[in-house]
Amino acid sequence: MHLAEKAVIESLEEVLAENELEYEYISKNDDAINAEEIAIQEALNRLEVKEQRIKEAYENEVDTLEEYKQNKLRLKLERDELLADAEKLRQQMNQCATAPTKEEIMRQVAHVHEILSDPNLDYEIKGNALRNIVKDIVFDRSNGHLYIHFYIS
Repeated sequence: MHLAEKAVIESLEEVLAENELEYEYISKNDDAINAEEIAIQEALNRLEVKEQRIKEAYENEVDTLEEYKQNKLRLKLERDELLADAEKLRQQMNQCATAPTKEEIMRQVAHVHEILSDPNLDYEIKGNALRNIVKDIVFDRSNGHLYIHFYIS
């Protein structure tokens, strides 16, 4: 086990033993919701193109009336689903983002500690788990001290 890895695990053990953690709360809804909103809008735009194509296929007698009705119904269901997703997203944006409870935070720290302590897991998995709660790690060379800055989102 590397020295830095050992120091991080010890820090997590200290947090769990004291049941106290200084952390920064970062609301995760902004970027994630904006990206989701853009994806939904793009899907709706693609749906309009598909609707135009099925209409043209019917008008040019490529599709029968029955095929046109089926395609139109399928696209309507897809549009309804996308609009429902957009509405859920708006509701999420309107709800105040509440910080997680102390129990949820400690559970998250314990889970990351469990992952880091498992010798059978590779460093990529351990690194991803650690990045879920650690904003940055600073080594003060003059004091030989490692500072770990936690965040919760």
